[in-house]
Amino acid sequence: MALVKSRTAQGITPVPSAGCAGAVVVQRAKFVNATGLAANDIIELAVLPAYHYLVSARLVVNGITTGNVGILTGRAGDDTNPDGTARTLGANLYEDGALNDAAFGIEPVDYDRGIGVVASALAAAGTGSAELILTYAQG
Repeated sequence: MALVKSRTAQGITPVPSAGCAGAVVVQRAKFVNATGLAANDIIELAVLPAYHYLVSARLVVNGITTGNVGILTGRAGDDTNPDGTARTLGANLYEDGALNDAAFGIEPVDYDRGIGVVASALAAAGTGSAELILTYAQG
């Protein structure tokens, strides 16, 4: 299992944040499969900014077979958790293609969190993309 990152997770593409409490923001984060994916690789696709909570999420895939989508452990953009262990999916937004409403009740925290998607099958380099459209607000 490898952790691969979108331009958003790498800090290349800016992450929008709300200017005041309750303001709703939309983020479109896209990953283009340039290097290839193995089954169970995790794509860190989007970033949920500190002090924000999720309102909705929609995953759009093209040529990549995906499994669960969820909030990654650790801090957005990091290769490992603070204790050096591998980052994994925590609270799942989608489990086996079905929306998990419970994940949308997660409280805001004081650091940026990554949103990841698991590749459930091999995908050759240069094939496919995944885009996550998140709606969130500052809490």
